[in-house]
Amino acid sequence: VCCFVFGTGNAQAQAPFEKLAVGVEAGTYGPGIIVATTLSPNFQLRAGIDYFGYTFNANFDINPDGFLESNPAVKDIPLTGSISDPKLKFANFKAIVDYYPVKNGIFSVSAGFYAGSSAFSVSAKIDDYQRITNEYGGPVVFGYEDVFVKPNPDGSFDGKLKLGNAFKPYFGFGLGRTIANNRVGFKFD
Repeated sequence: VCCFVFGTGNAQAQAPFEKLAVGVEAGTYGPGIIVATTLSPNFQLRAGIDYFGYTFNANFDINPDGFLESNPAVKDIPLTGSISDPKLKFANFKAIVDYYPVKNGIFSVSAGFYAGSSAFSVSAKIDDYQRITNEYGGPVVFGYEDVFVKPNPDGSFDGKLKLGNAFKPYFGFGLGRTIANNRVGFKFD
C-alpha cells in the first residue's frame, strides 16, 4: 500500500485524537482514501475505504455439454453460448493501527483488518435454449467441476466468484508516517 497524507501539523502529538490527517492511496485492493489520527506518541490509527471496479469489454464463447435435469442419463447435449461483460470488483473498509518503535521515526509495524467483498462476475446466455428445452422435453443443465448451472427459461444466467473472505486480517511493515511531520507526507507498507 502506498499513500500520500495531508495533515494538520506534526506527528509529535501526545494526546489521543490530537492530530488528524487525510490521504489518498493505491494498493492491491485499488485506490482509496484514509483518515488517520494519533493514539499516543508511538501509535497511530488509520481507517479508510478502498474501491476498484472494472468491466471488461469482451465476449467469450462457451460450448458446454448439457444434460436433462429430470433425467441425468440423457447427457452430452451440445450447447453453445456466450459470456459477456465480465466484472471485477474490490470494495473494502479497513482499520489499521501503526506502531512506531522510535517516536517520530519512519519505520512502523501495522496490524488491523480489511472488511468487504472481492468478486468476479459475469452475465451469460445459452443460444436457442427454449428450443433445446422443448426438443429434450425439459430444462437442460450443465456443469463444470462440481458446479451445476440451470439457466433461466430464456437461457440467461449470471455467475459470481467470491475472492477471499469478507473479513481479512492485516499485518505489515512500513516506511513513512501516517501522520506526517510536515503538512504532506508519504507512507509505504
